[in-house]
Amino acid sequence: MYMNKQNFYMLVALSLTTATVFAAKERSVRIENSVRVGYDSNVYLNDINEEDTLYITEIINLSGKLTFSSRTDMLLYWQPEFRYRLDADPKFVTYQDLYVRFNHAISQRTFLQISDRFRYQDKTGQSGTIGSQNQNFFENDLMGALDFTINSLSQIKVGAGYEFRVWDDDKYGQGIKNNDYDQFNVNGSYIRELRPNTTQGMLGVNYLDHEYAGNRGGFESTTLFAGVDQNFSPHILGNVRLGYSFATMDGT
Repeated sequence: MYMNKQNFYMLVALSLTTATVFAAKERSVRIENSVRVGYDSNVYLNDINEEDTLYITEIINLSGKLTFSSRTDMLLYWQPEFRYRLDADPKFVTYQDLYVRFNHAISQRTFLQISDRFRYQDKTGQSGTIGSQNQNFFENDLMGALDFTINSLSQIKVGAGYEFRVWDDDKYGQGIKNNDYDQFNVNGSYIRELRPNTTQGMLGVNYLDHEYAGNRGGFESTTLFAGVDQNFSPHILGNVRLGYSFATMDGT
């Protein structure tokens, strides 16, 4: 039931994206294909019964940039991933990612960015998983950010986001475990250039509200952080982040 709805949502998103492509003044498309070989020492993330496997992954990336005007553009990509696991069940696992990012310069000092990421995982019949044999899920992450330049040295960034995940297995997603969730995020930061084109300092705060379906509850957290970004050379960039988080839990 959920997967049918989710596939419908994906089809609508692809249709809207296709319509947007034809509205752009300039378009560039890029196709990449890569094959990777890897090893997973605990494929089921099970501390009681650890199982390992070699795997081969093929990733296809179809990306494009659309330019509507000198102030507005859009970046989008579709990335299916196909993984074959030699010693795991099921042998084949697929992932689907669709990402869209819209950029718009409201003025010379104010810049808007909106992004949306869709993800679908197909892992039906997985063994070794406690509580469910169906690990299919649909996930959506919507984010918006506003950058405001105060002067030549300082800028402020504020953002907000909403993410949700729905599992195909009702017992796993909405039963006792309640793994379906909604998540809200709000953040802000102040960035100042300490040395021209070399060193930046920043102060920020991030608030997160994560709620599971049913009566499982969730948690809220607030993080205060500070950091420094350093350009050592055109090819080497370093950064340091320090922060403090405090959280409250609700439910079980």
